[in-house]
Amino acid sequence: MPDLASPGGDLEPIERASADELRALQLDRLGWSLRHAYANVPHYRAAFDAAGVHPDDCKDLADLARYPLTSKADLR
Repeated sequence: MPDLASPGGDLEPIERASADELRALQLDRLGWSLRHAYANVPHYRAAFDAAGVHPDDCKDLADLARYPLTSKADLR
């Protein structure tokens, strides 16, 4: 049985990451998702343009609130 008291024993690097490191990783991955959606999905490009936002405008996780959400009507 692994020793749960030993710091960092069998943990992956991401499991030892600080809160700032996790936020940076989340922001990086969010940026990728926003850029991918904008470049590849006409619906998202139009929705982002109508909301006046571009994927590169997301500089902080709080900026996500400026982006349009997909509604059930959008999916129909």
